[in-house]
Amino acid sequence: MMEFYGDNVRWWIGVVVNVLDPLQLGRAQVRIFGIHSRDNLQIPTGALPWATVLTPNVGGVSGIGFTPQLLPGAQVFGIFLDGKSSQAPCVIGAMPRIEIPSEQQLASEQWRAGAQGQESLTDPGNRTDGGVDHQPLPVLGSNQDRITQAYDYFRNQGYTKEQAAGIVGNLMVESRFNGQELNINAVNYNDQGQGKHSRGLAQWGPGRRTIFEQWSGKGWNTATFEDQLGFVIHELNNADDYNGALNVKANTNLKSAKTVDQAATIFDQQYERSSGQHTDKRIREGYRVLQLVEGTVS
Repeated sequence: MMEFYGDNVRWWIGVVVNVLDPLQLGRAQVRIFGIHSRDNLQIPTGALPWATVLTPNVGGVSGIGFTPQLLPGAQVFGIFLDGKSSQAPCVIGAMPRIEIPSEQQLASEQWRAGAQGQESLTDPGNRTDGGVDHQPLPVLGSNQDRITQAYDYFRNQGYTKEQAAGIVGNLMVESRFNGQELNINAVNYNDQGQGKHSRGLAQWGPGRRTIFEQWSGKGWNTATFEDQLGFVIHELNNADDYNGALNVKANTNLKSAKTVDQAATIFDQQYERSSGQHTDKRIREGYRVLQLVEGTVS
């Protein structure tokens, strides 16, 4: 409680990115300079904190009255109510500024560049192959063996055959590399530059690979096929500092899917968070998984 006393006040400046408060308390999500990157790839909007917004004293004792009129893109000044813990931001007021791209504009640029979800605008099955900046790991088994292993793994985690096929179909599109599907060494060279390439079965960017290393206790370069499958399950069941609860919400919706089409689309949009240009290919691959493993597409 002592952290809420004024001796350790921390102030900040940031940009409002969302005012659609699910609790309808007039709060705003703020991307704070020096703490939160402006890059959605590094810190998704859904992972940003909700800041209380200080309002004029014009309401009654019930608290009903003035509603903050902040808009996305507004530059704001605030403090952390909990001092150096810095987990309870409060907006005190808006500030004039020279205009910079809004969150929506940045997101649009990132979609066009293939940053969101790590997917290039080119066909992900035809990514540019090239030198990898670490020693390639061995590719395990044949394509059919890997597809069957991945499908069985997700089935054993409680997913229906349609849901498991939708997941594996997505991973096949994401990690088709050097002529092989489900290649754990897959690299997308068409995204953010040296050291920031997306990698692996789900084409994880550097932020999510850091979460992998924290979870697994091993370096990314030593990740096995089983490790990467396990990390998909970890992300779907756990919120973290990078993704917030986005993957957990994706999992909730994924488990409600009744068809391969639904499962593949949900996994693409909400877990991979791709540009959506190749969703139809992910669905087709999902049905191919069912045909291969179950001998049927229904």
